[in-house]
Amino acid sequence: MNGVLSQLSVTKRLVAILATFLITITLIATDIIITLEKNKQDSTVINVAGRQRMLTKKFASEVMLDIYEGHKSAQIR
Repeated sequence: MNGVLSQLSVTKRLVAILATFLITITLIATDIIITLEKNKQDSTVINVAGRQRMLTKKFASEVMLDIYEGHKSAQIR
């Protein structure tokens, strides 16, 4: 590889370095975008699961409170 680069002019070497740099940056940016999209989907699933957990907890709490108040009012009578 050194033989090929040493035969090129300085301008062509700089163009080759710039092209390699741009290709690398493009690949990195593409990987970042794909990863962020996957994370966005994962966060949506996690948010839905968290909401379901909160609603289940709230429902169970209300049922337990209703049962407790029912027993409490039965004891007063």
